[in-house]
Amino acid sequence: MLKAILNKGFGGLLFFYKHLGNRIIVMLFFSILVALMDGFGMTMFLPLFEMISSDGASAEGSSLGKMEFLVNFVEGIGLTLNLEVILCVMLFFFSLKGVFTWLEQYVRVHYQTQFISNIRIQVLSGLSNHPYSSFAQMNAGMVQNTVTAEIGRLSDAYRAYMRMLQFTFIVLTYCLLAFISDPMFSLLVLVGGGISNILFFRFYRKTKKLSQSFTELNNRFQSLSIQLVSYFKYLKATGLTKKYNKQLFQKVVDIEQTVRKIGLIAGIMQGAREPLMIFVIVVVILVKVNLLGGTLALILLSLMFFYRALIGLSQVQSLYNTYLSFSGSLEHVQKFSENLERDKESEGTESFEHFEREILVENLQYSYGQTRVLHDINLHIPKNQTLAIVGDSGSGKTTLMNLLCGLLSPEKGNIKIDGQDISSLKKEDLRKQIGYITQESVIFDDDLFNNVTFWDERSKENIIRYENSIKMARLSELAASKQGMDGNNLGSQGVLLSGGQRQRISIARELYKEVDFLFMDEATASLDSITEKEIQENIEQLQGHYTMVIVAHRLSTIKHADKIILMREGKLVQSGDFKSLYQKSEVFKELVDIQFKEH
Repeated sequence: MLKAILNKGFGGLLFFYKHLGNRIIVMLFFSILVALMDGFGMTMFLPLFEMISSDGASAEGSSLGKMEFLVNFVEGIGLTLNLEVILCVMLFFFSLKGVFTWLEQYVRVHYQTQFISNIRIQVLSGLSNHPYSSFAQMNAGMVQNTVTAEIGRLSDAYRAYMRMLQFTFIVLTYCLLAFISDPMFSLLVLVGGGISNILFFRFYRKTKKLSQSFTELNNRFQSLSIQLVSYFKYLKATGLTKKYNKQLFQKVVDIEQTVRKIGLIAGIMQGAREPLMIFVIVVVILVKVNLLGGTLALILLSLMFFYRALIGLSQVQSLYNTYLSFSGSLEHVQKFSENLERDKESEGTESFEHFEREILVENLQYSYGQTRVLHDINLHIPKNQTLAIVGDSGSGKTTLMNLLCGLLSPEKGNIKIDGQDISSLKKEDLRKQIGYITQESVIFDDDLFNNVTFWDERSKENIIRYENSIKMARLSELAASKQGMDGNNLGSQGVLLSGGQRQRISIARELYKEVDFLFMDEATASLDSITEKEIQENIEQLQGHYTMVIVAHRLSTIKHADKIILMREGKLVQSGDFKSLYQKSEVFKELVDIQFKEH
């Protein structure tokens, strides 16, 4: 119950304190010092006015009420309260205020950059440690929006909240000084200010609701934008671009309207805030002088403090509304981070250096939700042998491969590598020994060297490894061309390359890593026949040097596999080499005959 109340009322503070700790107190300490120095400096105006009005050479501090301690301090160190001393004391306090203001701003900006960097690293690390099975179900637009736009808006929320917190303490400090000067007057102003502030609560709630709506709209817009880029070729070829853009345009309009509403509320509050507070002060002064009695000198000193407090309160209200306009992003990032932390991938404890003997699969089962996709799979894969997995679409081929390479965890049964259960192995150790190639080649918008080496240092040793992997993947011709020269980017997703070149780069990258396993998921499915034959020769060249698992749609690529397993409806129905399986399996024979007839 208490935690719920704290989260509702102070959720932002708890979130920021979790990441900043006592550094928040340091910022607030400097803010209080700024207000105190300013208050002390302003207090010295009253003796100055007193001296001017009486045309005297010196002043007394009796009109300062309990703030008289400042005058007593000055006189206590042997100074006479004349014009020169008063001005010097004022200069001293306002100079200190300047120093503390600089320190406060420096500390605040320094902590802000640290805070946002830590959040970005936390979210990116959380994504890296997130299970593939959960990540595959995430909305890509939501993830993209969180990592970029929402964390950017979180920075704005932090800035507004910290400034609001600092101005809150400044206001409290000024109120304390005003209360010391004239308690009754101060109490009346605070009551009036509190009543006036209630009028703004409805605007606060509306702003927070609009902020949450903005985040949801932005997530959807990012999702649609990503899909526009991914499916641009299809949309362009089929004339659906304009129709699709209508969805995007509507989200742009919705976002614009939401931002406009937030701005409208902010404008109303900004315009009404100062007149309302001045009205409160006018009423209080009239009540204090005419009904309760009081000297104008003390009221004037309190009024100066309250004027400063009024400016601070105006900032507090404005910044709080600004914070609320970004609070949807804070809540979204907080929830996203908590989900990543809660669902992070379990890590094994056993080290894994190199594959030595065999992979054993025993009674393996796996389900997606309530749907069983693998039933009691048993396999034996010796080191440096090539296993091919074939079957109809939906038969469980890719799921089995994802289990073998550790992307998914078995629901039942075991996968053992050299006698060790795969779940007990340190995943980072295991994955360093895995090469993974799919039909969608992974090409980064950088040059060939960085694509193959994954931005390794250009040391002599790494260059030799790079050249060897290029040669094994039959990329020497591309590397020697102008397009493949260092410094020439290959384009987004390898747009400047042929399908065969993209696949060979994917193969070269895995060979450069010097892995033990090569997993290929329909690596030639999207290639033309000539390119497929070239990649097939590449694969055959690697057989016997790596433990290879190949999910194949085109059966011509696996003619020389050591073992082929045929899957149907999540079950391993038959196995053998290409020749024996062709002879004993009518289903496999039919698949082969159809494909070879087509070619």
